[in-house]
Amino acid sequence: MPLPLKKGYARTQTHDYIRHGTITLFAALSYLEGEIISRTEQSHTHMEWLRFLKQIDRETPRELDLQLIVDN
Repeated sequence: MPLPLKKGYARTQTHDYIRHGTITLFAALSYLEGEIISRTEQSHTHMEWLRFLKQIDRETPRELDLQLIVDN
């Protein structure tokens, strides 16, 4: 999504920008288990992020307290 135009700023992408096959990879590492929970999506919005968080919740034992380190 392009940033809004402001005085002194150029447009960040054109209106017809297409990702050409680029996908988003979400990945979570269970350090103690040595396992990875992953998901690929066509875009990178809050909805895809929430789907990934729900996937982590489904695939981890309920009795564990999860600590997430998030980096964009």
